Amino acid sequence: LLAPRRRRSHRALWTYAALTAAAAVTFLALAWPRVPAPGGLRQNVVTAVGVLQRTELPDGSILQVNTDSEVDVSYTATERRVRLVRGEAHFTVAKNPDRPFIVSAGQVAVRAVGTAFNVRMRSSAVEVLVTEGKVQVNDSVEGGSLLMPQAATGTPLLVAGERALIPTQAVTGRAAASVSPVEPAAVGRALAWQERRLEFY
Repeated sequence: LLAPRRRRSHRALWTYAALTAAAAVTFLALAWPRVPAPGGLRQNVVTAVGVLQRTELPDGSILQVNTDSEVDVSYTATERRVRLVRGEAHFTVAKNPDRPFIVSAGQVAVRAVGTAFNVRMRSSAVEVLVTEGKVQVNDSVEGGSLLMPQAATGTPLLVAGERALIPTQAVTGRAAASVSPVEPAAVGRALAWQERRLEFY
């Protein structure tokens, strides 16, 4: 007569243990810190005077930050956004047509898919220098390109070997940027900071 009672007792203990385990799992699921969505990233890079920093981002893009500069990185599953708060940075962008790479500096937004370019914030202008591939240079507030359409393609793009200067006090209209070609030697001088070299010219 005792055996059935013991079986019922064991069943009750197993039921209690299962309920306790389920409650514990539920508690941990609610209390555990939320994990960012796939592809998500938030990062702030600040360099002191005399300090340079090279950072490889999760998508394979390379961020090189010059001295006395600040950069905010914000990735989502659909786009890669970087804000140059001050100073200068060079970007080597991993190709991903479905996830554009956008760098904003003041009211200037540089959009790339897979390319390499340098952005420098001056007191009077934002300078964009393309070292590989091509980028769009847009007004981040009002929209629209800050470049004149290319004669060959009719598309407003800044290509490798070109520099655009966009005045910070007059970012209006589709021709606000002054574009000029840059000789390879001049490109090397402009990016000499990446190798901790001083160039006098």
